[in-house]
Amino acid sequence: MCRTLRDYVVYKGDSFIDLGNVKELAKRLGIKEKTLYWLSTEAAHKRAENTDNILVYKIEEGNDEE
Repeated sequence: MCRTLRDYVVYKGDSFIDLGNVKELAKRLGIKEKTLYWLSTEAAHKRAENTDNILVYKIEEGNDEE
């Protein structure tokens, strides 16, 4: 499976933790890349509702041209 090096943002509850691509985040946070990908899924977000668990969000690149 090929994944691009897009940026992700990491939060614990409402607190910002870090920003970067999955390789960088895995190294800095001591978390496996596979785990970071899981934490960015809708299923992980639903399980963590109303908790202070770590969650990861993809940063979507918008198209400013119209």
